[in-house]
Amino acid sequence: MFQKFRIKAAINRLIEERLYGIVAGEIAKGDIRQGLWAKAFSQSSGDEQAAKSKYIELRVDSLRDESTLIHALIEEFEGNGNTVETEFEQTTEDIILQNPEPSEVEEKSAKDEYQNKLAEEREAHRKKLAFKLFQKEKRDRGTS
Repeated sequence: MFQKFRIKAAINRLIEERLYGIVAGEIAKGDIRQGLWAKAFSQSSGDEQAAKSKYIELRVDSLRDESTLIHALIEEFEGNGNTVETEFEQTTEDIILQNPEPSEVEEKSAKDEYQNKLAEEREAHRKKLAFKLFQKEKRDRGTS
């Protein structure tokens, strides 16, 4: 039993390390969530270094929240006899059909733009699914 606890703690530490790495990468690219930055800045009394540290903590928490919602969505879809893989494949197919890939002759920037557009579309779709789950849970709470 103690061994299971140690393994779970080790897994959690590795996940946390990965999350901090993701946030560090986002910051390096300049991909800052403005709402979280504003919250971090306000909680740090305007101290830039303290705000950066707080932002990192808030963003890691945000990634954990996103993961929780994604797992809830998976359970929701599978509970309705669907599979997330089917939903994702259909979404990806729709995105590709709506946004055909540039030819090989086109510049690298066009391909990068295409990849970014696909990533944005997937993110938007994931957010829509999360919002649908939020609305359903809100309705369920209101009726119970």
